[in-house]
Amino acid sequence: MRALRNVGAAAPGTVTPTTTSDEAPAGGTARGFRDGTADSPDSATKAFVTARAVAAPAGFGLHQIGGGYLLTRRGWCREVPTLREVGDWLRRIGGTR
Repeated sequence: MRALRNVGAAAPGTVTPTTTSDEAPAGGTARGFRDGTADSPDSATKAFVTARAVAAPAGFGLHQIGGGYLLTRRGWCREVPTLREVGDWLRRIGGTR
C-alpha cells in the first residue's frame, strides 16, 4: 500500500498593491444603516434600550406603554411620560449612581 503524503497548497503568486480602496466612498453608509439624527426612530429606540439597561441592575423594569413608559420594581410602578423623567426618577430613588 502506498503512503499518502501531504504536499500542501501551492504558494500564491506575487502580490502587487492596487490603487483602488475597499473602503466606502466618503459620505456613504453601509447597507442597512442610516445616518442617525436626534429625532430618528433609531435614536429613540437606542435611548430606551440604554435607559432599560441602566435600570435593570438596580432591579427596575422599564416598559414602553402607549405614549410613555412604565417604571416598575417589586410591587411598585410609576407611569412616566418621557425618558428624561425616567432618568430623574431613577436618580431620585437610587436606581443610578
